[in-house]
Formats: sequence, C-alpha cells, structure tokens
Amino acid sequence: MSQFPPALEFTLNWEDPKRKYAVVPDVGGYAIAGVNSHAWPAQYAQIKSLSQDQRPPAVAHFYLAEFWNPMKVGGILNQDVANRVFDAGVNAGPGTAVKLLQKAINALGGDSVTVDGQIGPGTLAAANACDPEALLASYREQRKERYVEIVKVNPGLAGNMPEWLRRAQG
Repeated sequence: MSQFPPALEFTLNWEDPKRKYAVVPDVGGYAIAGVNSHAWPAQYAQIKSLSQDQRPPAVAHFYLAEFWNPMKVGGILNQDVANRVFDAGVNAGPGTAVKLLQKAINALGGDSVTVDGQIGPGTLAAANACDPEALLASYREQRKERYVEIVKVNPGLAGNMPEWLRRAQG
C-alpha cells in the first residue's frame, strides 16, 4: 500500500515548492499550496484564516480528505505510481487522473480495465499487476498526451506546456 505523506510531498513540490503556504495568484482567484479559492472556496477560506505556521496540517488534511481518500490511491502498491496519480488528481481532477491511469494500464496490453474515472477493485488489481516502471512510463505518456490535446483545443494555453510537461515527466 502506498502512503499519503510521500505523495503529498511530491505534489507540494509543484504546488508550493518552498512550502511558504502563502496566498498566491492562481486560475480564477488565489491559492495556498494549490488549494484554489475558485474551485474550493470554503476550504480555501478556512486555510487562509489560519496563520502561516498553522496552514501545513490544514493543507495536508484538505488533500487527504478531498483527493487521496476519495481517489483510493492508497490501494496502489507502488509509491511512485501513486504519487503521480495523486498529483494528476490535484492538477487535473480526480476523474481525469484515474482515467489516465486506466488508459495507461490498457496501453500496456495486459488485462483491460474500463476507462470510467473510478478506482475500483479491477483498476487496483490491474495497476498492481503491471510492472511499476512500465506503468509509470505509460502514465507519463498519457498525461503528456492530455496536455497536448488541451493545447490543440485552446492554443492560447501553449505557454503552459513547458511546465505541464515537466510536471508530467516528474
């Protein structure tokens, strides 16, 4: 079973690399360690109301409750794979992250899983049956392809591509 603390650290390396837990401009508003005021207004307001030294456990609780637990990422045995799926969930949404995992599993040609954005027993079993390095490479490729598709639909976002690709390959 993978663990939440290393996955959180992996994601915070992208969302708040210096661990300042400060208010910063973000898509649609502001964010604290990736907790966006537009997407998560109540949670953001609660975290913002805390002093900066009190924010780290609140941010960790947010990610545990809103992403890690609902996504069932802890059932993935390989920590590196779990880190990437969790990070993609934070970056692109849980359903998208899981669909990318399911596509990555299917791309490896083993037992096929339904691409439905839900981690159930079949997805977990298939993910855990894959060679972790092969699954990680396939997942990175799926994530990269998603970003390419986003830019095809919205060329104005092309400036984000270098950072997105760094994150996908991380």
